[in-house]
Amino acid sequence: MDADTATRPLSVLLAGAEDWQAAAAMRLSAGAHDASVETATDTSDCLAALATDRLPDAVVVAPELPDGDGAALCGQVADRYDLPAVVYTEDGAAAERAREAGVPVVESKGSLVGRLAAAALDRREPDDSHLQAFVEAVEQSGHSIYVTDRDGTIEYVNPTFEETTGYSRAEAVGRNPRILQSGRHDEGFYAEVWDTILAGEVWEGDIVNETKDGQQYHVHQTIAPITDDDGTVRRFVAVNADITERKRHEREIRRQRDLLDRLNKVNAAVWAVSQALLRARTRDEIEEAVCDSLADTGLYVAAWIGGYDAAAGEVTPWVGSGADDLPEPVSADGDAVPPAVRAARSGEVELVSDDERDQPRARAFVALAYDGVTHGVLRVRTEGSRCVSEYERTSLRELGTTVGYAVAATRTRRLLDADDAVALTLASSDDRSPLVRAAGADARVSLSAAVAGTDDRELYYLDVAGEDPAGAVERARATDGVERVRVAREAEDGWLVELATTGPSLTRALADTGAHVTGATAADGRVELCAELPLSADVRRSLRAARTAFPDLELLAKRTVERPGAGDAPPAPDRLTGRQRAALQAAYHGGYFDWPRASTAQELAATMDVSDVTFHKHLRRAEEKLLEGYFG
Repeated sequence: MDADTATRPLSVLLAGAEDWQAAAAMRLSAGAHDASVETATDTSDCLAALATDRLPDAVVVAPELPDGDGAALCGQVADRYDLPAVVYTEDGAAAERAREAGVPVVESKGSLVGRLAAAALDRREPDDSHLQAFVEAVEQSGHSIYVTDRDGTIEYVNPTFEETTGYSRAEAVGRNPRILQSGRHDEGFYAEVWDTILAGEVWEGDIVNETKDGQQYHVHQTIAPITDDDGTVRRFVAVNADITERKRHEREIRRQRDLLDRLNKVNAAVWAVSQALLRARTRDEIEEAVCDSLADTGLYVAAWIGGYDAAAGEVTPWVGSGADDLPEPVSADGDAVPPAVRAARSGEVELVSDDERDQPRARAFVALAYDGVTHGVLRVRTEGSRCVSEYERTSLRELGTTVGYAVAATRTRRLLDADDAVALTLASSDDRSPLVRAAGADARVSLSAAVAGTDDRELYYLDVAGEDPAGAVERARATDGVERVRVAREAEDGWLVELATTGPSLTRALADTGAHVTGATAADGRVELCAELPLSADVRRSLRAARTAFPDLELLAKRTVERPGAGDAPPAPDRLTGRQRAALQAAYHGGYFDWPRASTAQELAATMDVSDVTFHKHLRRAEEKLLEGYFG
């Protein structure tokens, strides 16, 4: 039928409650903008509206009516007035009940006009006046609609089809809808579509098509089978709603959501590093904390830091965390300058993307620079198809400056090591401290060593005297945050007890203020500690900070003491990381080097909450560096 014959709008009677009528009318207008709509609220009103000389072209019914069932009303309309009637619902269970009753159904995403057309073709001969009305509506529809025979040969297309696809009616009729295939869907996809519609069921879904001139576009497609009286499929009607713009908006929303997610992760990573820097007291601890924090946030799969030799133009990776092993040193060779060296020289962030083993990556090299001096280079790597964003690049640059400042500050701190220090004697009765808990009426507990473990875990080695250690072990085990307690070995005047805790810690609270705890003794529910601060430190500020964790902390005495000079200290390892130092301290204080051994590697690894392999790795490397310090 030519478009010139499309002179009368589609007339539809809607039967259902007022809110349902509004939803159905909106769905109807999506396919036929100028449809004529009449309404009825129940079965009686609907049948009364039909008992007139002027019948509508179709009837759309709610699944439930105040005085009857929607499917039953559809049957009456079809039998008594020979009109196409369908149930429209957004309720999946109601839709299934209507289908079981043999009534055509349109759900929330379906095309109401298309389903009515299919219902009309089910009931009418090609020259029927009601079918003509539907054809007129289809001609005016804002959706692309086409009808095929059972084999998929196109028999009819509407004007919107021509506008959308670029194929004229003469070019499309007689051909297969394969002319619209974009190559974005495999054969299995189309096989599933055909299996569905040949079984007499409606197929509905999103699909990417292609116009005559090769432009791809997105549609939400509904394909409804048209059957004869015995249920044999004779034709198919396909209604295509163009959703290209909607898909574009969805992609933009996803892009913005992914960007926001990454920005949140960047901020979380920077925050984690900042918190770690507050706790780190040496360059080794700073660099290890930075790598661990960045790798643990999920933002990057690996991170390492290397030292920079400006004279040689070389970057030597020496500490890392995450999925990658530490690479070999890299250096400039004439005009060939590696990105790590470029970053060190420029003080900027160098970005590199590559494609290894079909895994796209993005790597960022960050100069750890402060006040014009580059102290090293940080490299982070992410896995995925995206590159580091400009916001992320700015955040990494600021992070590099922060870490550079922290490294520079450790140098200043080392200059204070040979000066006089402020020695403090402090006391607390807070029983959240395992030191206070472990000491009983007859037990005297002294701190032999405190070892910083992974994350917030801290290891205590306690000398217990005055009673059997079992009592001290049980009291310590009852302290919140204590995860492991054991008697490590017999000591000269008692027993050495090893304790691992993630709970409140006096030694950690003081260390966070820059103080170094040199000893502690607990008895009768009270612990006294000795701690040292640099002479230039603000003691009041340090005490205020420590009291935020332990409010009852008392200052018993303060005096100036002389620290040993650098010449009095034993040779120190060049680059002992925090984890290597922790493994070495745990092995030493836990009796690992005694003969026979007081602690096994497995026991020490369990206390540190690491694997046996990891403990051995850190311990062996620490031993190697110690020997290098003495004999290298």
